[in-house]
Amino acid sequence: MLCLGSKQRKCLVTYNFSDRFENVETILTLTMDSEVQRDGRVLDLTDDAWREDRLPYEDVTIPLSELPEAEQDNGGSTESVKEQEMKWSDLALQSLHENTPNSGN
Repeated sequence: MLCLGSKQRKCLVTYNFSDRFENVETILTLTMDSEVQRDGRVLDLTDDAWREDRLPYEDVTIPLSELPEAEQDNGGSTESVKEQEMKWSDLALQSLHENTPNSGN
C-alpha cells in the first residue's frame, strides 16, 4: 500500500486475484484510523466462468438429531432435537425450597 499526504491520506492499493484477474488498483481516502472513504467507482471483478460456476447438486446426509422437529404447528423454535436436549431447563426450584432457612422462632 502506497500512501501520500498528511491530513487526508490517499492510498493506492493493489490486489492480485490469481490467474483469473489482472491486478486491480483502487484509491482509498483515509481520514482517520476508523474511517475509510472509497474514491471512484465500484469495480466489477467477476468473469463469465465465475458467474456460470454452480455448486454440485448432491445429497448431504444430516443426522436426525441435528434436524429441527418435523411438525412445528405452534410456530416453535427451529432448534434441533440435540440442541433442545442440551438446554438447561432444570431450575432446581425444589432444592431452593428445601434449603430455605427457618425464620426466627
